[in-house]
Amino acid sequence: MTRGALSLLLVSLAAPTGGPAWAQDAGVPRLEFASGCRDGAGANTAARDSCMRDEENARAKLATEWTTFAPADRTSCTQLARLGGGGLQSYVELLTCLEMAKIAKGLPKDAKE
Repeated sequence: MTRGALSLLLVSLAAPTGGPAWAQDAGVPRLEFASGCRDGAGANTAARDSCMRDEENARAKLATEWTTFAPADRTSCTQLARLGGGGLQSYVELLTCLEMAKIAKGLPKDAKE
């Protein structure tokens, strides 16, 4: 194998596949939030940019905390975050749901009823 071919092989093995690296984090679902930010902000560029930042920050937090949430909560909260379908999916909503579920589990039994 020539040196050039070896370099090409090493680069191709190291290159990520299938989109952005954050979309490949194990377990964290891929949500389509961008159109929701665009639709919700209308012509207001600052509001759209703020929405995008909030979603990206929530997604980054989920990437580091995903395994700390109960599997059943991850499933039900992901379903909730995807309910809107076309453009209404939200990492902020997913993270909020998971955090609330975790807090609820820590409440005293009589506080849950």
